[in-house]
Amino acid sequence: MKVESSWTARDMTILKLTECIPLTDWRKMIVGGVEFKPFPVMDSGENIIAAEGKHDLTGKQVVFA
Repeated sequence: MKVESSWTARDMTILKLTECIPLTDWRKMIVGGVEFKPFPVMDSGENIIAAEGKHDLTGKQVVFA
């Protein structure tokens, strides 16, 4: 899956993914080869997740591990 779009809110980057977030047990996400601690964004949809920091991750490949 890929990041369809990304934007910042305070000190977080919000990611809209091209697919739903997997329901499997994962603790990190790797975006464009860089590891991030993911933060669920409540009530925002099945394909929205956040990462700490300000980044432009649009178009990058995402892997949940």
